[in-house]
Amino acid sequence: FQGEGSGLFARTLSDTLPLLPLETEGRLNDVLLYENFVERIFAYREWCTFACAKPSLPLLTHFHIAHKATLMAHTEDGLRILSQLLESTDGSSPETITAQYGIEYMQALKHPPTRHTNTTALQYLTDLLSARLDPRNRKQLTGQLNDYRLGKALLSAPLALIRHHATECQGEHVLRQSFLQQPSS
Repeated sequence: FQGEGSGLFARTLSDTLPLLPLETEGRLNDVLLYENFVERIFAYREWCTFACAKPSLPLLTHFHIAHKATLMAHTEDGLRILSQLLESTDGSSPETITAQYGIEYMQALKHPPTRHTNTTALQYLTDLLSARLDPRNRKQLTGQLNDYRLGKALLSAPLALIRHHATECQGEHVLRQSFLQQPSS
């Protein structure tokens, strides 16, 4: 029997683990949706490990900062919602804020990145490094970013160059960005 909508198992799983990424098999034939789904699975695992440690608000803020470029690549609205959540804690307990953050974080990652949003995230990382780069390296990085923006380069090219320059100039704040941990494609 094949019907419309999700089956009993999927509904039960979703009810039991509401943050767990789920996707229908047919949608996974789309490469971008498949990549986004895999990324969300790894993000879910990382989030669960982090949240199980009962983090303090300062640790949650560090988590947020380390995932800023990733969130930027998925949805700037989601990034804004999460930033506001951390800024206006309104007396809520750290547990409540962490739980709400997890919901909003996984919701934000449902938006697949686009070339435009990836470029925004790359530009953010480039700006963090810019003051530490000499003019030649800054020009090289800007050129690689523009090539990606115009569809002349894969995402892996500017990512590798940003990682290289961040390592060379000891840009630890940049190297901690989860966005740089993407597999090279």
